Amino acid sequence: MNSEIIFLPTPNWFISQPADLNEQDSMLATCALNSIILTDTRFECHIGTIKDAHSKRLHAVSFYKIPTFDYLASCSEDLEIKIWNFKSRCLSTHHKFHQNPPTCLDWIRVQSLDPTLLSCDIKGNIFKWNLNTNHHVRYFPENRPITQIKILENSFKTAIGYKHGSIVLLDSKSDQMSILAKLKNHEDSINCLLWCPKSQLDSSKVSEEIKCDNLEHVLASSSEDKTIRIWDTLKEIQLKNFKIPSSGSKTAQSKANQIHYVPLCWPKINLILTGSFKGDLFFIDLENLKGISANESMVKWNHFSALPGPQCHKKIIFDIIHSKDKIITLSLDRLLF
Repeated sequence: MNSEIIFLPTPNWFISQPADLNEQDSMLATCALNSIILTDTRFECHIGTIKDAHSKRLHAVSFYKIPTFDYLASCSEDLEIKIWNFKSRCLSTHHKFHQNPPTCLDWIRVQSLDPTLLSCDIKGNIFKWNLNTNHHVRYFPENRPITQIKILENSFKTAIGYKHGSIVLLDSKSDQMSILAKLKNHEDSINCLLWCPKSQLDSSKVSEEIKCDNLEHVLASSSEDKTIRIWDTLKEIQLKNFKIPSSGSKTAQSKANQIHYVPLCWPKINLILTGSFKGDLFFIDLENLKGISANESMVKWNHFSALPGPQCHKKIIFDIIHSKDKIITLSLDRLLF
């Protein structure tokens, strides 16, 4: 795997989704203050900028990722949710239903459905918005700040992560958005949520290792409590609990204790990646857990060595994105690999 370095304008750190990738067009969108930077990941080149996309700092970007649509959603401290045509870089539509700063958003990606976006805010409000009809509903499952949202692909099953560490699973098909389950083991804010990736390869070894037959409904979560947990959302149980790698020296660990953020990437069914305070990239092989129980946090993390030493990040990684044969990392050092 070759590596390239892109030096970004000041990116937005420690937000729910500082970057997103549309694999169909190899287009990467990155939050930079109140603007959106567009990069072609095939040629590692800057395509354009949606300058002053919002009047205040961006909190998240998300591509629709349905063929024939060129939608990119963004949310900001200015309370607005905006939908862009990322090819023309023009505003398509927007709303300002939130009365409090929105923190995260995601699309319901069902082919037969009108483009529908869910957005969440710091007071626990969730808005479901149909772009074609402009119909919207508000849902309020818990009076707590929401930090993350992730909707299962081609489904209405929605995972909501909260600042206090709980995860709520919703059925977002109807306007009532009923609660399916609550997952409570994390002790601090949810940083990332990811559903198990679909795979054409044999997944029996992973199913055996994590003791779950239906991998489609398996969810991974990372938290400021410095753990990554794997959940069976059908049985509403925790399958695995991984403690993130240490930061090495006592000085580095002391600094790491002051900055809590655990990025998460699940590019292949057997591979989970995270980053360290020092900018290192680590992975776990889910096919080789050697019988680690659900309550045991000790696991061997492998150092991801695709990048030569001098090219590694020097500061904390806060986003990891995958694109086919590429892993893209975004760091406090402003470098994009």
